[in-house]
Amino acid sequence: MIRPMHAVTARYRLGLMAILVAAGGLGCTSAPPSGTPADGSVSSPPSSGEADRCAIVTPPGPDDKVPESGEIDVADLGNGRWRLCLAEPVVFSVEGSAWCTWTGDRSQVREASGLPIPIGAAGSTVDGGIAVDRGEIYLSSNDPRMISSWQGGPSDMSADVGDAGRSGTASFRIPAVTDPEHPPAIPPPAAAGVLSWLCGNPPPPAS
Repeated sequence: MIRPMHAVTARYRLGLMAILVAAGGLGCTSAPPSGTPADGSVSSPPSSGEADRCAIVTPPGPDDKVPESGEIDVADLGNGRWRLCLAEPVVFSVEGSAWCTWTGDRSQVREASGLPIPIGAAGSTVDGGIAVDRGEIYLSSNDPRMISSWQGGPSDMSADVGDAGRSGTASFRIPAVTDPEHPPAIPPPAAAGVLSWLCGNPPPPAS
């Protein structure tokens, strides 16, 4: 079931993702993706062994930058990395920069937002993330093989979250986001795979 977002969070995420898209490949590095469309069959969620193989390869570093303050308040953002190992509807594995949203006292990571990573055809990207504090996971892509957005809640994933939410791995199967008033004739396929994140140091305390 697609779980509703809080209005403030939704507006914040729209602003954040607008900056993510504008940032493009800022600090992103990725392995060349490969894969073919799924055949429509439903497979089991990724196993714990598959989740182990989706660990972050490159730790957060100086190339994983947080933007200057502008369209949104970035005071709570710190740098990080995310990795996506997708099994459905196509198969590929990529890794790139992420922005981690910290609580005001800098004791917990609330959300890890992955910057868009180039995949497939020229101009195609995938982005996503996890709201650690609410147990929500989301993805979107403009790749012709799987143009869609996906979102799911705690019942759609199995997450292993590290200390203070600074790192973790989530095996997921999440539904595509559709318009309930105008549902498509053929529902888009679900997305399944593993998402990992690793956050760097928190930003300075809020003044």
